[in-house]
Amino acid sequence: KPGFVSRNTNIITYGSFSDQEPGAFDELLVHYEFQQAILTVKGLRRDLEISHWGGNLAVEEHFNLTHDGAKDEIGNVSTSRLRNERDTTVLEFRPRYPLFGGWNYTWYYGYNVPLGDFLRHHKSGRYILNIPFVNPLHNAAFDHVQVRIILPEGAR
Repeated sequence: KPGFVSRNTNIITYGSFSDQEPGAFDELLVHYEFQQAILTVKGLRRDLEISHWGGNLAVEEHFNLTHDGAKDEIGNVSTSRLRNERDTTVLEFRPRYPLFGGWNYTWYYGYNVPLGDFLRHHKSGRYILNIPFVNPLHNAAFDHVQVRIILPEGAR
């Protein structure tokens, strides 16, 4: 009913309801626009290959990404860059073409890092590999992730 709902910019106020009959109701419809990307990683395969001979950890990631939102644009891969920060290394990249709602994008990349940064020998005689199973992709949901750890010959 008129007068029970008022709006001031992005604030909706309800009331006063002192004159309402018990059990009375009215329908309220709200429509708003959400323009941020809704990214879903439909599939990710992450391979971690350990080489004790070369002291190397090879990482390769294969992504299948979908934009589940209504609209948005994410940019261009050619602007990718790798930068070192105080305690981490950051890879920034953007797809080669606009990614609109319902569109898919697949890519993979790989890199090598010193094994000593992620593997240590425990006093029990075992080795402990300490690496995240999945690197976060900000504001994305993951549907299916497969992590494969490839050990040196003879390791178990």
